[in-house]
Amino acid sequence: MSYNFRTELSTAVGEEITDDYGQWDINVAFNVTDYLSTVFEGINVTNEIIYTYDRNEYAPIGIYKNGRRYYTGLRVGF
Repeated sequence: MSYNFRTELSTAVGEEITDDYGQWDINVAFNVTDYLSTVFEGINVTNEIIYTYDRNEYAPIGIYKNGRRYYTGLRVGF
C-alpha cells in the first residue's frame, strides 16, 4: 500500500496551476507456485479529484476525475 502526494505545481504553460492532491494505491501478489503468482493492483482507490486553475482557484479550467482503477493478472517466471 502506498500514498502518493503531489504539492501544487505550475505547468509553465501560461499561468496554469494544478492544485495539490494525494492518492492511495495498493498492490498485492500471491505466489501460487515457485514460477506462478497472481497479482491485484488498485490505483487511486480513494477516487481523488485533480483541480487545475488559471492563476488562482477562482478561475478553474479543469476538474479531472480519473476514477479508481483495478487490475488483476498472472506472473509467470522461467
